[in-house]
Amino acid sequence: MNYFKQILVLFQISFIFPFIVSGKVVNELNEGIAYANVYLKDTFDGISTDLNGEFAFETYETGIHTLVVSYVGFETYEIEFNVNSDEFFDITLTELITQANEVVITAGSFGASDDEKVIVLDPIDIVTIASARGEISGALEALPGTQPQADKEGIYVRGGDATEAKQIVDGMLIQNPYFSDVPDIPQRGRFEPFDFQGTAFSQGGYSAQYGQALSAIVDLKTWSRFGDFNANTFGLTPLSMSYGRAYGNDSTVCGINLDYTNIKYFQDFNRESFLSDYIKERTNFSKPPSGFEIKTNYAKKFDKGVYKYLGKYTDYSLGTSTYDAEIGSNFNLKNNNTFILSTYKGELNDKRNIQLGISYSQNENDAQAIINFNDESITYDADSYDDLSQVRAVLTQKFLGKSKVSLGMHLFDQSSNFLNYVFKDTLIDNQDINIVNNDLSSEVKLDEFLSTTFLNLDFRLFRKFAFNAGLRYEDSHFLNKSTISPRFSAAYKLGRNSQVSYAYGKFYQTPEIGFDQWYRNNNINFTNLNFSDLDFEQSVHHILNYEWSKKGKMIRLEIFDKEYDNLITLESQNGCDDGIYSCVNNILNNGYGYSRGAELFWRYDQTSDGIGQDFWIAYSYLDSKRKFKQFSNEVIPSFASNHKLTFIYKNGFKLSDDSGFNTSLAITATSGFPYYDIWNEQQYESEPYLSFDIGGSYLPNIDNGFMVIFFNISNPFGYRNSFGYEYVDFDGSEIKEEKLPSSLRSIFIGCFMFFSIED
Repeated sequence: MNYFKQILVLFQISFIFPFIVSGKVVNELNEGIAYANVYLKDTFDGISTDLNGEFAFETYETGIHTLVVSYVGFETYEIEFNVNSDEFFDITLTELITQANEVVITAGSFGASDDEKVIVLDPIDIVTIASARGEISGALEALPGTQPQADKEGIYVRGGDATEAKQIVDGMLIQNPYFSDVPDIPQRGRFEPFDFQGTAFSQGGYSAQYGQALSAIVDLKTWSRFGDFNANTFGLTPLSMSYGRAYGNDSTVCGINLDYTNIKYFQDFNRESFLSDYIKERTNFSKPPSGFEIKTNYAKKFDKGVYKYLGKYTDYSLGTSTYDAEIGSNFNLKNNNTFILSTYKGELNDKRNIQLGISYSQNENDAQAIINFNDESITYDADSYDDLSQVRAVLTQKFLGKSKVSLGMHLFDQSSNFLNYVFKDTLIDNQDINIVNNDLSSEVKLDEFLSTTFLNLDFRLFRKFAFNAGLRYEDSHFLNKSTISPRFSAAYKLGRNSQVSYAYGKFYQTPEIGFDQWYRNNNINFTNLNFSDLDFEQSVHHILNYEWSKKGKMIRLEIFDKEYDNLITLESQNGCDDGIYSCVNNILNNGYGYSRGAELFWRYDQTSDGIGQDFWIAYSYLDSKRKFKQFSNEVIPSFASNHKLTFIYKNGFKLSDDSGFNTSLAITATSGFPYYDIWNEQQYESEPYLSFDIGGSYLPNIDNGFMVIFFNISNPFGYRNSFGYEYVDFDGSEIKEEKLPSSLRSIFIGCFMFFSIED
C-alpha cells in the first residue's frame, strides 16, 4: 500500500520550479579538476564535475545554502549563497600537503546521505528497488547481512531476530515501527522513506549513543529543508486517497496530510479477475485492511539551530480467516497508533552544540482470536496497550580540529498491558484439545523506567587514522539491574581510495516481554514470575572491514563475530514433556549462542540526475547457532540461512526532453531455511529461496502537475517459495503446516497524477 504514498510524497517535493547551479572547478594552475563532488550541504542536490571541471545541476532549494566542493587531495571548498536565481561559480581548490583524503570509520555501517559515511541508499533508492515494496526494511533486505522472511515483519540481521534490530528517528526510539502483528501475515512499516532525509544502517558495532539492540540500528534523520512554496496536493490510487496542504519559506515549513486506504478492491482483483489463477492469493481477509492516517510536520530555523516536529496518528482494522497454529483460525484486529516527536539541534558557540528531544508514542490493539472446533467456538480477547515517553539530551564539544566528545542522557518511561492465557488439555466430544485455564490466565501489566547516560569520544587528529571510543550506562527499573557497555571502533587509510576498519562493542537489551508475541503463546504463568530474577540479554561484536570506493564504484568486504549470552529460555514449571500447551512454563536467562560470517558488497553507480545505470551484487555467508526460547539445545535459528546472494539493477533514461522511463530488477536467492519438529527436536531445511521482482515507471510531463504510470511484478515465473513447516498439536494429532508467502505472485499496474495549486 505504501508504494503509492512514496509516489505522492515524491511529487509533493517537486512542485517548485528549479534553479540551475553551475560553474567550473580548477586547481591552482587553472587546470580543470574532473570528478570533483559538488553539492548543496544538507541536501541531496549535487553532481560530479566533467572532464573539463565543469558542472551544472538543478535544485528546488531556496534561501541561504552552502555549496560544497570536495576532491581527493584538496582542501574542501565551501561558500554560502542565497538560492533565489540561477548561479555560476568559478572555484579554485587548494592542494593538501598530504594526498590522502580523510579516513571514515565504516565497520558495520551502511550510510545513506550521512555526512560521515559512504552513500549507499537514499529515499529514491528505497522506492525504486523492485523488491523493496516501497518501504525502508524492504530496501535494507537488498544489502548483505539481512534475511528475507515470508510470514513475519522486521529486519533480521546476521543471525539476530527482529526484536534485536531497533529503528531510531532523530535519536528517539520508535516503539512500534510496524503495523500490529497479525498471524502469518508480515506487516508493513508505519513510516515512508520520504519522511526522512537519510538512513544510516548499522549492522553492529554502533556507538555508545544507542543501546537496547543486540544486533542492529536503523538511524533515520528527518528533513531539514526550507524553501518558498504554498500549495495543495491531492492523490488518488486504486488503494488510497490523499490530501495535503504544505507551506514553507526560508525559515519555516509546515504541512498536513490525510490518507484513507482500503484494499478491498485490490483483493477482489487478485481473487476474482482473469489473473486470479496466475496470482494465487493465499491470504483470506474476512475484512480487508482499511483505515486512515493523519500526518503533521513543522520545522523552524533559527540563527543557530533548527526545531522540528513530526506527528502521526493511524487508525485501521482488518480480519483474517487463515488457520494459525498458535491462537486460532480467525483473527480480528482494530488498531490505533500515535507517534509524536519534537527535537532541537543547534550551536551554543563555534565549538559546542546541543541536541534535545522529547517523544511520546502509544499503540492500542482491540483483537480477538477465534478457534472453531466441530460445533464449538472459543473466543479469546487478545487486547494490548503500550506507550513510551522519552527525553534525550546530548552536548557535543569539538577539539583538536575535527575531534569531538559527546556527553548525553536518554530516559525511557514505558508501560505495556496485555491479556495472557494459559492453556491446558481438555476433552471435548472425547477429543483432546487445548483450552484456556482461567485459574492461571490474567491481565499482565509491565512498567519500565530505563535511564541511560553515555560518553563518546570521536578522535580525528590524523587524516589516515581515526578512532571512536565510548561508554554507555543503563539502569533498568523493570529488571532492577544496571549495565556498563564499552564501545570502540577505528579506521586506517591504506590509500586514496581504500581503508580498513575495526569495531568492537558489548550490547545489552531488556527482554521484549511486552512486545514479542512469542511470550504470549507459550503458556507462561506471569502471575508467579519475578521479573527481578531476569537479566539483560547481551551480545559482543567484533567486526573487521575493508572498503574501496572510487567514482561511483565500491567494493566492501566484512567479516564479523557475534557472541550471545543470557538469552531468554523457556523452562517447564511442572516437568511435563507432552508438548508446549500441556505445560505451565517459566522463563530464565539460560540461553547463549553465536553468529559469525563474511559479506561482500560490490556496487557500480553511473547515474546522473536519475539517468544512467546503477547495479550491485551482495553476498552473505552466515554460521549461526543459539540455545534460546523453547529449544533445549543449540539450534540454527529459523530466520538464518547460510548463504544469500542479491543482484539489484536499475536504469533510468529520457525518452524525450519532457519524459523519462525507469526500470528495476531485483533477484535474491538464499539457501534453505531451517525448521523444526517440536516433538522430537529434529532439524530440517526448506528448499532454497528465490525472489525475482521487476518494476518500471513512465513519467510524462504535465503542466502544473505530474503523472506516472508504473508497474511491479513479483515472482513472475511462479517459483514456489517455502519457509518450511510449523508443527502443531490439534485435535489430538501431531500435524504440520507449511509456511508460505501470502501469494504465489503479485502484480500491480497503476497511474498516479499530482496537481499543485499555488495560492
